[in-house]
Amino acid sequence: MLCFKSLKALNLTWVNMSREVLEFILHNCQYLERLVVRGSNNLINVEVSGPLALKHLEICFCYNIECLTIHNADLVSVKVSCVDTLVLDNVPMLTNVLTLRISYDEAKQLKEMLHELPQLPKLKQLTLNILGEEDESLLGLISLIRGSSNLEKLVIKMNWVIKTGRRCRKLGKTINYSLQHLKVFELSGFLGCTSDVELVKYFLENAAALEKNIINPRWDQGDLCCPEFDRGSEEETEEERDARRRAKQKLYRLIPSRVELVIL
Repeated sequence: MLCFKSLKALNLTWVNMSREVLEFILHNCQYLERLVVRGSNNLINVEVSGPLALKHLEICFCYNIECLTIHNADLVSVKVSCVDTLVLDNVPMLTNVLTLRISYDEAKQLKEMLHELPQLPKLKQLTLNILGEEDESLLGLISLIRGSSNLEKLVIKMNWVIKTGRRCRKLGKTINYSLQHLKVFELSGFLGCTSDVELVKYFLENAAALEKNIINPRWDQGDLCCPEFDRGSEEETEEERDARRRAKQKLYRLIPSRVELVIL
């Protein structure tokens, strides 16, 4: 197999490859800084380990991947989707993570996994795609930023499992973590239910440096949406108009004067 030793960027889209081929590329293209792998269904367990020149890694729409392990690497950004398990170990240079499709059930288990979460002291921006249920607390998601003490921007993109019958519940409880550097919190897929309102309230009360809170009623899968699927109409729906109205009703009274509230 040919390998371009001076190669700095490689984009492999809808190219099926084995784990061995991927590892060969990583360890033989010694100047490779950016690697994009999309739609490779032969990958199951993938390991990325240093020392590598690699700075930016994207692995998306590889639907058969069970575990992606990244350790002892100087990666700056990681973008991942359709991975059952993501393990980050000793990646101190990581500043930008765009990931995950986490279900509500997985979020509930986070408190039991705190000791396994990585320390990401240089992480500046984190984007999460979450599948949640409107009548369950989302505060367990706060556990994900436990090791990211310098996080400046957090984006949560909600996709909801809507239940036919709503039920009232008590507000959830969570542990307070250091949010002293968080400046921007963005929440898309806002419904105006107890779950997302209490999440917004948490950041308003615990992020002392927060400057902007962005609320978007539109369900947005962003770059993690598979390009082979239609994202649907761009026209505003009645549900989005209702959610925007609820955002104005419920959030304006919670916003302190130091924080700019932007409702898209």
